[in-house]
Amino acid sequence: YLCKPEDNIFNIDFTRFKIRDLETGTVLFEIAKPPNSGPLEGEEESGDVDTSAGRFVRYQFTPAFLKLCTVGATRNTCEHIYEFPKLPDDLS
Repeated sequence: YLCKPEDNIFNIDFTRFKIRDLETGTVLFEIAKPPNSGPLEGEEESGDVDTSAGRFVRYQFTPAFLKLCTVGATRNTCEHIYEFPKLPDDLS
């Protein structure tokens, strides 16, 4: 996800992404690639395929997101854990 599609020499395919509050287990955001979502018939031959399509996700969280303490971000089966610093009262 941090390289150009043509540089993905190992053909890594992220099929799922989830963000959750680790203290409550609440899922804040989740997206998954539909099963059998390969190229449509005729796409590869035409050369008109945007290889970056579907590589970007835009999400918007409420200000309450900044009050969380620990968030887990899962890509496929690998989870990264982020601990947020406590914000001063004048910023929260």
